[in-house]
Amino acid sequence: LTPMAEPATDSLISGLSIKAVGFEPTVARIYNPSQLPTEVVITAISSQFTKVFRQNLDAGELSEIELDLENGDYFLLVQAGQPVLAAVKNSVLLPAIDFSWLNQSELFTDLSLPVPDYSTTLFITNPGANAISINLRVTGSQGPQYQSLELPALSQVGIPVAGDSLRITASGEFGAALELLDVPGYAVISASE
Repeated sequence: LTPMAEPATDSLISGLSIKAVGFEPTVARIYNPSQLPTEVVITAISSQFTKVFRQNLDAGELSEIELDLENGDYFLLVQAGQPVLAAVKNSVLLPAIDFSWLNQSELFTDLSLPVPDYSTTLFITNPGANAISINLRVTGSQGPQYQSLELPALSQVGIPVAGDSLRITASGEFGAALELLDVPGYAVISASE
């Protein structure tokens, strides 16, 4: 769990890409810092299906929940009656055996990020009930490149990016994460202020 995260009753985890089914399970770690018990509902959403996981947590309890998910790209909605902290440990096999912790995503309408030199995928998530328009500008040695898309409600898109920096502007709130998956290893970086 990241020290920057604030406990929340509703949170988003973007950029979960399952690539190692059968190797090591993907695990959500949930902590209930309150003095009251609570039920946590984790909804995993992909372009193919939605799967729900439930867990009751006592006051002050830390729990791990195995997420039985097929290979594919997901985002998670974590909802609880009391504010909780959530993170997900995900493993990959190729091009390196590695794992990353995915943390709670902040929501933005305008976001700028540096782009690493590694093989990088930008995940943009729309956790809202309405479609949003996304404008993406990636700046590199050959100048800026632009892309526009419509992101339906409760959906996520993964876009390979290469360059020096990127800027995302949208007509509504979105979450974003950069997945670095290259020979040196695997990491998922959730965008934050």
